[in-house]
Amino acid sequence: MLRDLTVQNYRCFEYFHLDGLEQVNLFVGNNNSGKTSLLEAIYLLVNFDRSQALSEIVNNHLGYWYLTNYSYYDPENLFYQYQADKSIFINSEQKPKGLLIFLKDKSYLLGVETNNIQDINNIWDSVSQYKEFKFNLIDAKYIKPDNQSNDFFLINDKFDRESNLFIPTGKIDFNKISFMWDKINLTNKEDKVIEALQIIDSNIERIGFLINKSIEPIRIKKKNYDHLIPLSKMGEGIYRILTLAMPLVTAENGVLLIDEIETGLHYKAQTDIWRLIIETATELNVQVFATTHSWDCIDAFQKALSQVKNKSVGKLFRLDSRYGELCAVEYNAEDLEVAFSKSIEVR
Repeated sequence: MLRDLTVQNYRCFEYFHLDGLEQVNLFVGNNNSGKTSLLEAIYLLVNFDRSQALSEIVNNHLGYWYLTNYSYYDPENLFYQYQADKSIFINSEQKPKGLLIFLKDKSYLLGVETNNIQDINNIWDSVSQYKEFKFNLIDAKYIKPDNQSNDFFLINDKFDRESNLFIPTGKIDFNKISFMWDKINLTNKEDKVIEALQIIDSNIERIGFLINKSIEPIRIKKKNYDHLIPLSKMGEGIYRILTLAMPLVTAENGVLLIDEIETGLHYKAQTDIWRLIIETATELNVQVFATTHSWDCIDAFQKALSQVKNKSVGKLFRLDSRYGELCAVEYNAEDLEVAFSKSIEVR
């Protein structure tokens, strides 16, 4: 489990250090304070040897694509103030390998095993064993995605063993959902997913995936109903809970990152959802990192922490700017209880 994190030259972070991380961590802060970028940095670190992780991060930022005959991505957008001459470095004292990302000549290097940001040129010259992490740049500037050209391809892909998952604000691709379902089907983890869905509708008994994808592939079995109900007819909240619960149980012994966790969820359901996340994360050894803008979500997080035995399992961090530098202000369960009792703004 990560207890600390250092990020250099990634997106809005020139230098950022965070420690005191717990099993379940909630990040808050103003718009453009770096919450999503922080999740991305953690995701890249824990997946430093998965080239697909970078592709997923890139695809979550469609605003950075340049449309001509093909779509391209400018890798300079990954770097602080677009300074691609300086390298991105992400590491943790709990992780023996750091992540180093830098540009040189016409190649893009991801995933060098190092805890030292110095001597970049020497590292580059000695990375023959890391060829799988090199990506060609189009016209020495743009990355072309794998689904449009072999110039950008995915090697060393470990999705079939993946336990570190990133849940964006948008809908998760059906193929990923069905893959996760295959891993938990007919196990006790399936019961955890049903328990989560019952937060919204207590009559839900089962969930299934149909082979025929030409029709609605996800169906719900409800108590006292003779027919199966397409998931799409159950409302946005049910779908959001499904895409939280399935990754949660799939990420056993790994890391789950959730951007804007409250999206699509009514405030009355959020305390139960947080309690389920905290209990399941503890049981399955999943470290959770989530972001929110919502006061209701923070309130639910605080209430859920107050209801579990080990209140130190969760913590809230507010990303803030002090003297022109980003920092994190932390609140444990006791701090949050005091803040809410006195109506102190923690966002």
